[in-house]
Amino acid sequence: MKPLALLTGESHPILQEGLLSLGYEVIDAPTITRSELIERISDVTGLVLTSRMTIDAEILERAVQLKWIGRLGSGLDVVDLGVAQKNGIRVLSSPEGNRQAVAEHTVGLLLNLIRHLSRADRQVRNRRWHRNGNRGWELGQLTAGLIGYGNTGACTARLLTSIGMRVLAYDKYLSGFGGEWATECTMDQIRAEADVISLHLPLTKETIGWVDENWIESFAKPIWLINTSRGAITPLEPLIAQLGKGALRGLALDVLPKEPLAGYSSTEQATLDKLCSFENVILTPHVAGYTQESPERMARVLLEKLVHFSSTES
Repeated sequence: MKPLALLTGESHPILQEGLLSLGYEVIDAPTITRSELIERISDVTGLVLTSRMTIDAEILERAVQLKWIGRLGSGLDVVDLGVAQKNGIRVLSSPEGNRQAVAEHTVGLLLNLIRHLSRADRQVRNRRWHRNGNRGWELGQLTAGLIGYGNTGACTARLLTSIGMRVLAYDKYLSGFGGEWATECTMDQIRAEADVISLHLPLTKETIGWVDENWIESFAKPIWLINTSRGAITPLEPLIAQLGKGALRGLALDVLPKEPLAGYSSTEQATLDKLCSFENVILTPHVAGYTQESPERMARVLLEKLVHFSSTES
């Protein structure tokens, strides 16, 4: 009997083709529910995830034949890694496949913020012609502080440096990474010198709710803040408060603490409405890493890692 690979989210056709060539029977179930997954998981050898499905201890304890989990993308907060490790399940991700997409989106959000592109567009559509009010800044005059210097952080640094920006970078878990694209530094130096902060962090117990009012106020000058990582890192209430105080010069979020928007309570909707009332706020629907090209790239990266994993298992 062939090993079974179950795809629980949208994926590029090349992934299914590659798994078949590796000898797997493949079930493509991009709309599978949690209850349906629990019913089927006992027969599954390999599980492919996107951000739509969370694999917790209850599922993993039923996954008696599961050998690997493949994540299309970078965020491993959708898997209980402790239980997976305890059960001998290898967890693979593919951040190399969409790092360019995330980095480009980050640069796009930054340019939109500092040149007031969305605001100016809305004004012109409403027949308002405000040139002086929409004068922006040039990237070469600003300092970016990147927090997190993994795949997307490093790629973002390369793009920002190539267009003349000074880039500082801090990563709690990495060292010795400074060089052509960024200057490795401490958080204190970023707080003292950065004009723009871009977050490239995983969602962990430490980073949930990390950006609060005290964090924002710790910077020496008002900042533009961009988050293309995970929404729970930047709860909305502190952002709203600091936008009102002027400690945030502008805010761009590709991620929200609660996604998607369906199912918002009246309180959550009111909070989001308040955030949307600020003209210096840009919101996009978690699409930074989701381009026309990135699904194929992520699939190829994951397949390469699975080939290596299969060779070490045999």
